[in-house]
Amino acid sequence: SYFDTVKEEISTDENVLHTSLYWEKHFWDAHVDFIMKDALQCEDDNMLVEWLGILNNLTVDDLPGGVQWHDMLDEYHSSIADHFQKLLDPLHNDFKLELIIWLGELCSSKESSYWITSYNLIAVLADLLSRPKQDAEMRLQILLAYEKFLLYEETRFQVAGVVDQIIDCLNEECSLRLAAERCLILIEEFDCESDGTPGEIGMCILQRRYEEMIDC
Repeated sequence: SYFDTVKEEISTDENVLHTSLYWEKHFWDAHVDFIMKDALQCEDDNMLVEWLGILNNLTVDDLPGGVQWHDMLDEYHSSIADHFQKLLDPLHNDFKLELIIWLGELCSSKESSYWITSYNLIAVLADLLSRPKQDAEMRLQILLAYEKFLLYEETRFQVAGVVDQIIDCLNEECSLRLAAERCLILIEEFDCESDGTPGEIGMCILQRRYEEMIDC
């Protein structure tokens, strides 16, 4: 299935990373706490964008030994959540883009997905995605984050609640359309009976696709 393929791709990528000779593995682990604290305390938006850019590119192997992203979320939970709530504030797009990318990267385990749902952050992204004349790159990054959320049950059901917004992206430019299709395929994959019969959400997706074809 498509869902299994995506999960296998991610698992394969992680295995390759863990078995490869990662020369920089021990470079960042001593600096992660400093980066996190400085990013969360930073009051200069331009500098904060740079800090978030660094965090977005850190892998699990860059974290201190035995530490996962969900451990960092537990330690700095309120400060991190406050930053994500700023996505709805009138801030410049670069800042919001980095936050959206980071949120997608943080959803790397079941524990992290619990944290994301507990702060209702998927609803925050849904609010952004639904805004008229929203920046195309921001909408694309939201869809890419949705795709990662769909891999975990805890976040999956919240994404399924914004299917109409995802379907609306099928009429957009190529990159947005492809990202939306990947999300919809994953939703259809888990929302079906054992015999392959589409569930309620899957039927809604099929109906909207049919309506789009008729309109074209």
